[in-house]
Order: sequence, then C-alpha cells, then structure tokens
Amino acid sequence: MRLKLSITKSVDGDVFELILKKARYRIGRRFDNDLRIKETYISAYHSEINLDDDGGYWLSDCGSSNGTFLNGVRLEEPAKIGAGDTIKFGILKVRVEEHTDTMPKVVSLKERRKLKKKSAATSPQPVAAAAGSRNGVKTTPPPPPRRCHVPPLRRSESTPRTPT
Repeated sequence: MRLKLSITKSVDGDVFELILKKARYRIGRRFDNDLRIKETYISAYHSEINLDDDGGYWLSDCGSSNGTFLNGVRLEEPAKIGAGDTIKFGILKVRVEEHTDTMPKVVSLKERRKLKKKSAATSPQPVAAAAGSRNGVKTTPPPPPRRCHVPPLRRSESTPRTPT
C-alpha cells in the first residue's frame, strides 16, 4: 500500500500532496530536506519518515522544538503511520491517506482556481426567497465574510539576533 501526505497550506484550503515513494523523507525548514516547510515553527530538521522492510512507514521526531504529533500524541520514539492518521509538525496539520494509481490527475493550484472561476461563471446563481425580494426583484444573499490570512513575520537567517 502506498501512502500520501495531504498538507493544507493556508486558510484558503490549498492542498499540497506528497506521494511517499522513497525509503526516507526528511522534513524541516532547511533547504536540504526532502519536504521543506518554510515556517518559523518548523525546526531546521524537524522529523523523518522511513520505510521499513515490510513496506510500512515510520515517523520520528528529530529533536524539534515544537514537536511532532501523531493523532494528537507527541512522539517520543518512532511510530508507525498509516492511512487515516493525522500528523502535526508544530501547528501544521497533515493527513495521511492511501494512494492508489487509479486516483484522478492532480490539478495545479492555478488550474484549480481557473476551474472554480469557470464553474462559478457558468452555474446559475441562487436567489433568495420571496421575503428577500426588494421592489419585486429577487436579490441574492451577500457572500460570507472571508478570513484574512496574515503571513508570519520572517527573519532572515543572516540577520544577527540582538540580545534583549
């Protein structure tokens, strides 16, 4: 059985998927990791996923500051992962899912946005009930308010820290 990691990257719900094919994946903030997550709450070398001889994947923490959690429990030693598990790297949540070769083609985020716009333009807009009409003209309800995503502050790694 092949597994994949589904990582939700932002408030908009953009999902990045990593299909586990190699024997080892290093996860962290540094450029030489297999899965690089450029967030301040991720350690340089945060955690690692390894394939065992039986075809199962094991997750281990590499001494990270904010921890690696499997199904809500902080890892103290390597643990086996499988479809349906939830991993947290600091505050980033990742779902572990089963991957089959018959899955639909992955569409890039840019293409997905284009498809959403296209389907929204062609689909009929819902109208409010008669109670929501004004002057005999039916009105559509306002869209729900969007939550704003505020990116975390980033400090250049070359900038020296000043003592406080």
